Amino acid sequence: MIKLKFAGRIDQKKIVSLGPKGTKCYLFLGLLLLILSLSTSRLYAQKKMEREYGIKASAAPERARAFVHKTYMRTKVKWYREESLNGFTIEAKLKWEGKKHSIEFDTLGKLQDIEITVQYQMLNDVIKRGVDNYLSNTFQTYKINKTQLQLTGNESALQAAILNKTNNSSMVHEKYELVVEGKREGDKIKTFYEILIDEHGKVVHQLKIVERRVNHLIF
Repeated sequence: MIKLKFAGRIDQKKIVSLGPKGTKCYLFLGLLLLILSLSTSRLYAQKKMEREYGIKASAAPERARAFVHKTYMRTKVKWYREESLNGFTIEAKLKWEGKKHSIEFDTLGKLQDIEITVQYQMLNDVIKRGVDNYLSNTFQTYKINKTQLQLTGNESALQAAILNKTNNSSMVHEKYELVVEGKREGDKIKTFYEILIDEHGKVVHQLKIVERRVNHLIF
C-alpha cells in the first residue's frame, strides 16, 4: 500500500475560513487519495487458489471434447477439473508441435482460453522491458518459473490460430501469464505469484498463489 505523507499539519481554522468551497476541496482530495490507496492495495491483495484433479475424457463436456478433437487431431489428451476461488473449470492438457498447451473451458464446455508454454527470452524486447521494470520495482529478489502465451477469442479464431491459418487472426487477443517466485520487502520467505501481462508489457493483474494442490505433475 502506498503511504502518503503530508508536509505539515492541516489547520482546521484555515479550512473553515475557506468556506464551503474550500471544505469541499479538502474532502475531494481526501476521497481521491483514499481511492488511489485502495486500488493500489487491491492489486497486491488478490489471491489465487487452485486445485486440479485428473478426470476421464467422458467426464469432460462434449462441446469441449469436440473442440479439442477437431483442433488437435490425433493428439494424446489428459483432462482435468480445476477448482479455484471463482468456481470450477475443465482443462485439457497436451503437447502440440513440441509445445505444451493447456485449453480451459467452463463447465458447459465453452472455451475460455488457450495457454501455450513459451521461453521468456523469446518474448519481444518491449514486453520484456516492461516486465523486468515491474518485477525489479516490486520484488527484492525474484525468479520467473514459467511463461505462457495466453490466447483468447472466439472458438473459430483460436482454432485457426492453432492450425496456423490466417483467417480471423485479428480476433485473437494475446497476453502473457508468468509464474514468479518473489520476495518483497519485509517478507521472510519467497512467495509464488501469477502475473498477467498485456501485449505492451503492462501488468493486468497480480495474484498471490496461496495453494496449489494437484494430483499430477504441472506443466
